[in-house]
Amino acid sequence: MCRPSGSRKPLWASLKRHNIYEQTQINPNMKKIITLLLVSISVANCFSQIGEEFYKIGMEKFDRKDFNGSIAAFTKAIELTHFETDDQIRKKILEQLETKKQVANYFLNRGHAKYEIQDFESAEKDFWNVTMILPDFPEGHFQKGRAYFELQEFSLSIFAFTKTIEIDSSDAEAYFRRGLAKYELASPFSHKNEMLDDSLTHSGNYNDAITDFTKSLEIHCCPSEAYYHRGRAKGQLGDYQGAIDDQTKAIVIDPNYAWAYEERGIAKQRLGDNQGAMNDFNISIKISPNARSYRCRGSMKLGLADFRGAIEDCSESIKLDPSFPTAYMTRGMAKIHLNQKESGCLDLSKAGELGMTDAYEEIKRSCNK
Repeated sequence: MCRPSGSRKPLWASLKRHNIYEQTQINPNMKKIITLLLVSISVANCFSQIGEEFYKIGMEKFDRKDFNGSIAAFTKAIELTHFETDDQIRKKILEQLETKKQVANYFLNRGHAKYEIQDFESAEKDFWNVTMILPDFPEGHFQKGRAYFELQEFSLSIFAFTKTIEIDSSDAEAYFRRGLAKYELASPFSHKNEMLDDSLTHSGNYNDAITDFTKSLEIHCCPSEAYYHRGRAKGQLGDYQGAIDDQTKAIVIDPNYAWAYEERGIAKQRLGDNQGAMNDFNISIKISPNARSYRCRGSMKLGLADFRGAIEDCSESIKLDPSFPTAYMTRGMAKIHLNQKESGCLDLSKAGELGMTDAYEEIKRSCNK
């Protein structure tokens, strides 16, 4: 990715950092003094230095990957501002640009730390505060979009990335990530938001996803991943040659991109290039043994009447992911072709239990006789 997954460049490069021992404590009397100063003298001068000391501790802990410690330090910095607990103080903070920047920075970096421990719901709340404090700051909207994506709130993710792009139309990664959200929302299996996903809103579709991936490539972001995901979207629309072309571009950039080989193999199989598909599945498995590539190769072997090979590949797939229904389905059909009816029907039943409804139709045809 163009952006690192963790902490990014500090929001305001001019902010000073001050040295402090990690065991520093603020006594109750000092807190009262700080509060009085906030209200009556100058919001900027009263909490900035002490808050920045805790901010520095938070950044140091983040760099050491002590994310919980980092969150605790950023929380202390936020508490010192009384932004969340005192309406009068919050109003004064929002009236002054420098204090708005400072408080937004605390929330932004605490959100990064929460994101790292996969507390996406809480991270989203911190990023939301950033957008509330600084509505024209694109990074807050961008990070909020990432959190929504992880929460599978794809429509909200699209809205957040769209806002990022409205503020900064050159943000290539925002286009890329919006494309991902549109791709996921287009899936019939994705979580839908009844209030947002209608004809008047961003319902998500593969063509729009392709447009966003193309835009990210034009601005030069995330090329291997953008080609890979654009190829997936083309495959969903039945443009298998376009999918092959994009996956090939992704592989040229990153020869060890296992998923690109797998997706290219699927597209080649759809066009009847069985040997080419088999070669791609073999490479994908060699680079990164994974359940899906084994299942894809097993399915191809089933179609080529290599039933034992299909069973072997699907068994490997199930070892790697026991909840993969299509692997049970494919293995079950291969077993039935080898007259292993009882075991094959058990596999079909398992596939049905895992949500593959087509398995029950196959059971009617092959097992209930």
